[in-house]
Amino acid sequence: SQSAVAAARYIAALRPAPRVIALEQGWAYGLRIYLGNGPAIREIPVSRPLDPETLRRHASGADAVALYSKDASPDVRQTLAQLGFREAARFKRDTSKESVVYLSGSPPRTFKRRAAPPPDTAAAD
Repeated sequence: SQSAVAAARYIAALRPAPRVIALEQGWAYGLRIYLGNGPAIREIPVSRPLDPETLRRHASGADAVALYSKDASPDVRQTLAQLGFREAARFKRDTSKESVVYLSGSPPRTFKRRAAPPPDTAAAD
């Protein structure tokens, strides 16, 4: 989805780069297309509602977790907080489901913005 792809691009631009990423419906995030070959990717099994214990097993030791906001119940958010995650960003594009990215608290991560394109070098008349 467009929201999930935006979240994947955000995760891919984090520095230091995440080593382990847990994703709900990883295919929606583009997996290796947007996240590259570096990080280990864990697939969080889909369930409605999202099971906090299943999430705990898949998110433990991860650097980043991304899931749909509608699945981030109070129990899910509490589980993530217990594991040391904090909400870092939300992505909502067009009619796709909103995605939320949670990052582990240590080490602090920064978002590396893309460099601005170089100015047009054509001579102005």
